[in-house]
Amino acid sequence: MPKISKYVRAPKYDSEEGSEGDSNGDVVRLVRPIVPDSDQETKELRRKVLELENTIADLAGGVRNTLVGIEALTN
Repeated sequence: MPKISKYVRAPKYDSEEGSEGDSNGDVVRLVRPIVPDSDQETKELRRKVLELENTIADLAGGVRNTLVGIEALTN
């Protein structure tokens, strides 16, 4: 299983407090875990994750279809 980093890269222009530059000049932010306060909040977070997973799958399918279309046009 891949190790989950506690840092995420952000654009250089990010001026959020608590940010600090790394050796490449990029801004690195500490990502805090989301801890739900209730069962209802847990259900809501799971629903949002599922919604994001579906959106990502839709985007991936669109990219695949676009690449297939480009390949068909260039052959």
